[in-house]
Amino acid sequence: MDLLPREPAGRYLLDLTDEPSVVPEQFGRTLESYAIDLARCGAKMIVLVTAPLWQLCLSPTVGFTIRLETPDARAVLKAHLSSSRAHNDWFETDVALRDMLEAILLSDAAPGRAAELADIVKRRTPDSESQSGTIRDEFQHWESYLQEKFSEHQPNRTAGELTLRTEAISVARKRALLITVSILDGAPSEIVLNATEALLQQLDAAPDARDILIGPELTDLLRDIGADRIDDTITLTRQRPGLDQAVLERVWQERPRLRAPIRDWMEAITEENAVAAGQLDRVAEVLARLAIHLGSLEIIDIVQRWLSGSPRHRRLAIAVLERLATSQEVGAAARRRLYEWARSKTEIRLLTGVAEVCAGLLGRQSPSIAISRIRLLLSSEHLEVRTAAADALRSLAVDEAARPHVVAAVIDWSASQNPVAGQRGLLALVDPGEELTNSSVIDAIAADRELQTTLHDAWAALIADPDSRSSALQVVRRWLSCADSGTLEARFVIGLLGPAIKSGLSGEPFKTFVTEPEGSATHADLVMALITNRYPEATEPSTW
Repeated sequence: MDLLPREPAGRYLLDLTDEPSVVPEQFGRTLESYAIDLARCGAKMIVLVTAPLWQLCLSPTVGFTIRLETPDARAVLKAHLSSSRAHNDWFETDVALRDMLEAILLSDAAPGRAAELADIVKRRTPDSESQSGTIRDEFQHWESYLQEKFSEHQPNRTAGELTLRTEAISVARKRALLITVSILDGAPSEIVLNATEALLQQLDAAPDARDILIGPELTDLLRDIGADRIDDTITLTRQRPGLDQAVLERVWQERPRLRAPIRDWMEAITEENAVAAGQLDRVAEVLARLAIHLGSLEIIDIVQRWLSGSPRHRRLAIAVLERLATSQEVGAAARRRLYEWARSKTEIRLLTGVAEVCAGLLGRQSPSIAISRIRLLLSSEHLEVRTAAADALRSLAVDEAARPHVVAAVIDWSASQNPVAGQRGLLALVDPGEELTNSSVIDAIAADRELQTTLHDAWAALIADPDSRSSALQVVRRWLSCADSGTLEARFVIGLLGPAIKSGLSGEPFKTFVTEPEGSATHADLVMALITNRYPEATEPSTW
């Protein structure tokens, strides 16, 4: 509970709805004292949690727990339609449409489904004819279509063996094509066909040349699965929006033994120079949806391997991980995986990938979660990983909302949990970077006397350590450049850096530092202060 914020007049939201297990009673009891602390500083917090997760905490928090009733599905539908005047008017004036929508909700009245229905309606053109059937079918995830395409194949018992085999191969080709198009929707026909052949090979069901010659042509296959050929691309969704996702849901739920082969196939066809390498963005989107909507967290293993792949694979891997880690459905599981990776001494590109994920949307939405993983990365034995973690920490600290959490966490590490991570983190926060850009983080830390002492100790320890000396002295040189340019006060820089360098450097490294030809006026003044052992008082940090 000490890690929860207590800033004066702060406004906070703590979302526990995706917790993997029941919240322990002790949390509810300590929340009482935390509420008192918030009241003292004029701050407020809203905790979102479901009734099953909160059952143990209900008793100690009964005084400030508010039960929210499930909203009426029709009211949710109307509220979502109100964002579009044209569709709201359509709903209000078209009695047949309104009756049809309300009848649909009678069979599925969950508020989330009502919002989904509203989105489906808003994708239609108001007042267009014959909308009822397609709205209902899409809302029902094209159930009748999928039942027709995936129902058990009934062979013609009077046919000969060759005919039966040809029929079976044709059905397998159509279903493989349907799965392929659902994943590569909108791809060129050649890519779709090559990927379909690869899927059949993955399933040990590839037809031979004779079967292909006597089987149906592409036009017949596309007609049978209800796909459209537009120019040279193939799509399922022009006439049936959402059918691509519905196909995958059906396969995942009804044919679970196909999950692993399809995952392996998706990874294989999007490798560098593979048949669908150009469709990597589309496949990444499909993988993310499989994880979020169907709980197929095995796809994280694919994304993990992408982190070590080409720059494009890595970029998409980070985007998918960021999306999973911030989703309500699988966020907790994805964040646990990031934590496990950060804690492990695994390969460098995976760890730097964790740092990039933490620096993005995850860090802005849940800074404390991102910071806890960055702390582990700062303790890595690999310089490249520590550098990536430092970049992530600075990226979070630029955000004014996240900055207090970042600074408080780093100071806490220095004082108790992990001094090494604290020292490296603090130095990362006061690094102006190669561009020597203005940093409000440097002002916030360096202007605090207690933090100045902590910063001095961190710098001295990192300069004394041969493994971190080079990076620590690089930040020293950037501060000297800032003093030369006037963005930091020279007296402050010398007053803070001098004692840290004096206590951290000795012997040959000290000699090298004071004799190197910097060409910097502040460096010359610092060297004189080091030689005379007389330093100005570090008072005002910045001239910004």
